[in-house]
Amino acid sequence: MDIPGIGVWICDCAGLISDRVDTTLLAEKAQTLENVSLVKRVDILCHSRGLEQLKEELVSSRTVNRILLVGCSPRTSLKFPEERITDIMRSVDLSSDFFEVANVREQAAWLSESRDEATRCALDLMLMAHARLEGVQAGTKQVKIAQKSLVIGAGPAGLQAAKDLAALNQKVTLVERGSYLGGKMCQLPFLFQCEGWPAYCTSLCVGPVHAKDVILNPNVTVNTRAEVSNIVKKEGNFLTTIKKSPRFVNEDTCISCGKCAEICPESCFSVYNTGLFKRKAIDKDFERAVPDCYTIVDQACTRCGDCLEVCPTGAIDIEAEPQTETDTFGAVFLATGLDQYDLKDNPEYNAAAFSDVVSSIQFERILENGLKRPSDGKIPESVVFVQCAGSRASKEKKGTGVPYCSKTCCSITVKQAERLAMANQLVEITIIYYRDIRAYERALENFYRNVRDMGIDFVNGEVLAITGDEDGAMRVKVEAVISEDDELAGEITAEEATILDLEADLIVLAHAQIPERSSAQILKQLGVTCDQFGFPLENQPRIFRPGESFIDRVYVIGSSSGPKVVQHAVEQGGAVVTKALPTLLAGTKGTSKYHSVINVETCSLCRICETICPHGAITITATEAVSDPAFCQACGLCQSACPVHAARLVNLNDKQILDQARVAFSNLASGEPKLLALLCYWCSYAGADLSGVKGFKIPLNFRSIRLRCSSSVSTGLVMALFKTGVDGILIAGCPHKSCHHRWGNYLVDKRIALLKNLFRQLGLSEKRIRFEYIGVPQSELFVKTIESMTTSLRQLGPNPMVSFDRETENLAAM
Repeated sequence: MDIPGIGVWICDCAGLISDRVDTTLLAEKAQTLENVSLVKRVDILCHSRGLEQLKEELVSSRTVNRILLVGCSPRTSLKFPEERITDIMRSVDLSSDFFEVANVREQAAWLSESRDEATRCALDLMLMAHARLEGVQAGTKQVKIAQKSLVIGAGPAGLQAAKDLAALNQKVTLVERGSYLGGKMCQLPFLFQCEGWPAYCTSLCVGPVHAKDVILNPNVTVNTRAEVSNIVKKEGNFLTTIKKSPRFVNEDTCISCGKCAEICPESCFSVYNTGLFKRKAIDKDFERAVPDCYTIVDQACTRCGDCLEVCPTGAIDIEAEPQTETDTFGAVFLATGLDQYDLKDNPEYNAAAFSDVVSSIQFERILENGLKRPSDGKIPESVVFVQCAGSRASKEKKGTGVPYCSKTCCSITVKQAERLAMANQLVEITIIYYRDIRAYERALENFYRNVRDMGIDFVNGEVLAITGDEDGAMRVKVEAVISEDDELAGEITAEEATILDLEADLIVLAHAQIPERSSAQILKQLGVTCDQFGFPLENQPRIFRPGESFIDRVYVIGSSSGPKVVQHAVEQGGAVVTKALPTLLAGTKGTSKYHSVINVETCSLCRICETICPHGAITITATEAVSDPAFCQACGLCQSACPVHAARLVNLNDKQILDQARVAFSNLASGEPKLLALLCYWCSYAGADLSGVKGFKIPLNFRSIRLRCSSSVSTGLVMALFKTGVDGILIAGCPHKSCHHRWGNYLVDKRIALLKNLFRQLGLSEKRIRFEYIGVPQSELFVKTIESMTTSLRQLGPNPMVSFDRETENLAAM
């Protein structure tokens, strides 16, 4: 990089700034700053003419390679935010890293009635921006990204993602543990069509069509009976090892004639049929399975060789071995699906004792294969459906489980009850629900009302026990909740006992739905952050980033992020593709101006940085710690947590913050307390901006530094800042449960609480340091915090650490 040549543009904002701040004085002061080669004062910088003039001046200037803008907020300005500044610099072939903004409108001009006070503050903000710009280095670089994607899981969401990527000429590798595409969708004979149309589709029709569009696409490599055994982040990409178990039948040459299954002497339970029905050791899982190819169940095959003799195409190889391959991908789509909650710790259901107590998905297979009880093959005369089996567990609800609603169970049960009633009008059907039926959306509510009108009994209550009587019949003991005006109560009145004893030939439990258990290893290897239930957390702000994990280019789609009906899984699988496309199409990714680096010479390999990083950007090898800038999201948590100061944040390290603090109060009126506000990039800084927008007036004895995350502030930095002469420090982070770096705000909150204990031991007032959770709309809280701390600092007087340091220096010089 050449010698810094700084151009300063000062915007009057058509009087919104210049009426309250002496911008002429700002321009004069800017001329005296080191390495400043050009100073321009403009009326309105953000208008089209102002922007064109800025570009022209940047092109014509031979000395300017850095820009200092003095005007509105780069965070909250709707006319001239930092994104627009970045675009302008790129358009004139300047590095977008080399700019800084002095926010003199929202955090100076608009916060005070005093022109003198606002001008003093604006001068200091300009000096701080200049100090920060002086220390900026080129941080952005282009990383080569593999132009192919890995989709893990071939359910409806995974298939849709693969199909849409392939349609855009992207290479896709699809990995599916099962032997067919479609996942659990294929086990459900009838699917809800959509949220607004009360009708069904059959998976036997739509499933193969959905799968066929993927398997026949030349851009998609399909791996069934395969799993990701290892995945690591390396140089901006995902280095992946895929282990493929053999099918023992060649997909290309098998014609699905079925002769092998006819002659096979061995049988085993069918996974597709949830273990309720048998299949041959060589067979298709179901007739319309894709790939259209037979498969051998290795554990059941005796290698008798009978199938080899009858296969007309020689497609069978009973000695086939597992294969392993390694590849590199630029994006990963997790479509790993759901599992059922294990009810072994719920004795009230006694599920292991009765073969006629089945899950919802098992009941789907029973309906499809003919309504018969698993125990004896007889047609049941009474069927009881039990909702919330392991769901919505709370202190009020009996048994264990997960506290959340599994979302789809009520509607699935209503669908099954309707199909059952239509198939056998003589069967007695009872649905036991917990507190309410949650058939959300228009079509599903319609299904529910239809079933109610069919005369099916609904009982509001909880299952106390499932037992067997002397005749071998099952009985369901229910604690019912019945009101006198309950239209669902039927003939049961409130005066009768609320403990019901129901007879059942078949009991269907709507198990709680939990994350697919085998996905935990992949999530751990990727460093994906999960909630307490094991579902991957979506990035912040979650409302605008559905499907994005905290790891760059790792997407969570379908039921892997939570229970969904098929339509919603497909919607998400397709929608998330658009988030990955810009990087995949470009084949490169620009790293952030801000990213962490680790000094290998001082690193002690303690792994604290790896543990604390919420974005999985840091990897520890046997010899070094490496922070991958393509995955780093510049939170700075590693910088504040590193015990040997080996980690630092490029372009926002402790030295740059101290450089700003040293000039932050150069123009503050004598005797005023010096309050430094360290505000997080996302929320708190914007909250401070909106204080000015909303017209609040506060003492301008504070100066703000915009951080990437509040938790990038270490205790060592705080103590060093006090030594520069500040009287008080406010650190503010995102509101509860809204940190953009998962837990940054909580970490700094605890850190400051510990630091206050140190302050007391040093004889310093803990009122000099404060942490607050301040969100964008909490401007009033910001104002009150500044006012409160200013009052306290006036009472406390100047920072005693400064005079103590001076006395120590004088003693050392004697």
